[in-house]
Amino acid sequence: MSQDRRRDRAALPASTVQCIGGEFVVSAELVAFGLALSVGDLRMMMGKGVVICRHEEGIDKDAGRHRLTFLTDHRSFRLTVTAEGQILQRSSIDYGPIKRPGPRPAH
Repeated sequence: MSQDRRRDRAALPASTVQCIGGEFVVSAELVAFGLALSVGDLRMMMGKGVVICRHEEGIDKDAGRHRLTFLTDHRSFRLTVTAEGQILQRSSIDYGPIKRPGPRPAH
């Protein structure tokens, strides 16, 4: 079994996802875990603007769900949560030595 799979099966770090004033706050420990970084490296990368964060709000059948995505050049971490911050689903993708797909240029 790969080391990533063993790590993914490990218990999540003590973490929080909260919605405060309509904005989600996710603990640095949880984001670092999902991006396979140390908390110190995550904070440094965020300070340099290297980590991108996205929030999408569900509509229709997904109303009440929110997708929080954290991206680096080589990895993405996605959480699907309720408005109360309960984690419903999580996933990480490691793109390896190639950079993750970027946004496509507008035509």
